[in-house]
Amino acid sequence: MKSVPILSKSTYDYVPFEDRELPVAEQTVFELKVLTPSDDTILENLMGNVTRTGAIEMRNGDQNYAALTIGLIGVRNFFDEEGKPIQVVRNQLVKVYGNVNPINDDFLARIPKSVRTELAAQIQLGKEIDEEDSKNS
Repeated sequence: MKSVPILSKSTYDYVPFEDRELPVAEQTVFELKVLTPSDDTILENLMGNVTRTGAIEMRNGDQNYAALTIGLIGVRNFFDEEGKPIQVVRNQLVKVYGNVNPINDDFLARIPKSVRTELAAQIQLGKEIDEEDSKNS
């Protein structure tokens, strides 16, 4: 079936692979933003660069951090050590990547690196729906 992209600036829920086998009530759910073309450009420009000697320098860390900063909107069913819900925390004093407040490092540190990498990849891939879903929405 042919896929069509969801409109930019909408959001969708994403459950990390490691939580998918859990009962639904126990799954952590991340709210991700569908990227705009300008968001895509920012991420693509962070992909890497070629040095004067012709070597290619990959910048996956920068690209993943930018993807999380731009595309991670919210989280549900995510708790601290005391069982209190954790929300996405942003640094309100700084603007980066096209006027976005960056996500606080303490918040990101609570997400396992493998899940951060998975979320960054999902944000960059984007959400698509098939034509049948599009007709029904």
